Amino acid sequence: MNSLKEKKHYFFGLLAFLGMIAFYFAILIIANSFEHALSEFQRIWYFILFISVGFGVQTALYFYIKNFLINSSAKASVAGSAGVSGVSMAACCAHHLTDFLAVLGLSVFAVLLSQYQVSLMLVAVFSNLLGAIYMLSVIKKHNLIRQETVLLKKIISVDLDKSFNLFLVIGLALIVLSVIYSFNGVN
Repeated sequence: MNSLKEKKHYFFGLLAFLGMIAFYFAILIIANSFEHALSEFQRIWYFILFISVGFGVQTALYFYIKNFLINSSAKASVAGSAGVSGVSMAACCAHHLTDFLAVLGLSVFAVLLSQYQVSLMLVAVFSNLLGAIYMLSVIKKHNLIRQETVLLKKIISVDLDKSFNLFLVIGLALIVLSVIYSFNGVN
């Protein structure tokens, strides 16, 4: 039987997911209103959920790996994945700066960030996905699998290097296309 300590990664993953959604609503409510936050969520809910789920998954994987890291060579790999997670958080929240920049009199920057909102959210989605794949490769490389984690065993049986490269190319292509689309002002 697993101890509670060995399952804390589920709790932290859920907490990160809920925290990301709460952060999203808090920023929009503070900058505008509750109605605006709901309106924006209805408009881009799929991005917010993908970003929040991705962040929650990365957090859960981080704490899963951390359980094994007392004297492991995986420490450097986990530090790298934490960096990817940080970048995805920054990309996720960058478009919310538009609300504050307008208040500060920097409306040109606010318009620019607003125009590229979809591109920034795509960066967040794909960096979360790549971060999760990277963390899964750390788990696989250092054989950090428990017997009872059947789903995790199936997931890491995939060629994670090829998956990482595939999603990197797809992500870059979609981000470039979204920037071009936004630059041309097509909405």
